[in-house]
Amino acid sequence: MLRTETKPLPNVPTESLDDLYFEFQANIGMTKHIGSTKATDELLGLCHIDDNSVVLDVGCGVGFTTCYIAEKYGIRVVGVDIRPHMIDRARQYAKDAQLDSFVSYEVADGQDLPLSDDVYDAVICESVLAFIPDQQKALQEWIRVAKPGAYVGFTEAVWITPPSDDARAKMDNVTGAGIGVQSTEKWETLIRQSGLENVVCRQYPLNIMEDARGQIKQVRLSRLLKAWAKTLKLVFTQAKYRSFMGQANQIPKSLMKHIGYGIYVGQVPK
Repeated sequence: MLRTETKPLPNVPTESLDDLYFEFQANIGMTKHIGSTKATDELLGLCHIDDNSVVLDVGCGVGFTTCYIAEKYGIRVVGVDIRPHMIDRARQYAKDAQLDSFVSYEVADGQDLPLSDDVYDAVICESVLAFIPDQQKALQEWIRVAKPGAYVGFTEAVWITPPSDDARAKMDNVTGAGIGVQSTEKWETLIRQSGLENVVCRQYPLNIMEDARGQIKQVRLSRLLKAWAKTLKLVFTQAKYRSFMGQANQIPKSLMKHIGYGIYVGQVPK
């Protein structure tokens, strides 16, 4: 996933917040996409993925979605992520799932992909674009590597209703100002200005229970339990993660009713 600068946490002076966030996810072997499997399935459907598609997953994290697509459709999927430790976890996950003949991974920046033009039938990205410094540049890269007539789509957290200034300030203090939850208008403007055609923009409220069930379905309960156990170990043994979790817990629970997710898809001109 892609790096940008954020405000440092108290008592964690040497690493930016997103460094800690993604490092933590890699260490527990778990990445989280808002909307979970429901959002993924809808994104894949809007991108018209079928058993003949070749798919690129930008910001693949530990590889859950790449393996999910490969297993569901029996097709080749390529995952890229800017963080080597994420790619290491993704390769191991694919091997454990016996899907390494279908999926491949590469360390790469989503703003500057070391990939050829006009290769992929679909390029997707889940809950990562918000962390990319130059989002328009990244979107143009995804369009470049997609075939004419192919689909490019992404999901992101959005504000369903505006929160109070105080609540949003607390969120920004954890995620970094300008990162994380944005208005759906921002993402819709971005994709409509990209040159993609037949653009589809959809917005949904976040259902916490449905999200949790989807995550269990995608990664299986046993793996989720292992990730929770690793989380507890890291929090108890490392001060930087205790600080991170403590800061995250300052986000008002009432804020969740304002948060949803958006799905944004367009077609590359033929």
